[in-house]
Amino acid sequence: MPVKRLAEVTTPEHDDLVSALVAEWRGETHHAEPTIILDEAVPGSGPSRVYVVWSRWEDLSPRERSGVIDEALRQVESDPARRAQVTITWGLTPADAKQAGLQV
Repeated sequence: MPVKRLAEVTTPEHDDLVSALVAEWRGETHHAEPTIILDEAVPGSGPSRVYVVWSRWEDLSPRERSGVIDEALRQVESDPARRAQVTITWGLTPADAKQAGLQV
């Protein structure tokens, strides 16, 4: 079976989205969005999933949304072991979150 590697593709606003998400995650800004949801598999063991609900995702692919979250996570969480506990990063619009049953 052939194995294919996907090239990373980012939009021009990628860096701005990462910066805005990092600022919100660190509590440096307080906006209605993005909403960051940390879902812990076992309380106290760290998040296993990170969901970010943000209207600005509308025109981005799911892959780029996850890439923005992954990059922001690397900047916010300095401990590689804690970062390694995150198994899923999922960027959703408010409509996506509602459809997925996430309470925002």
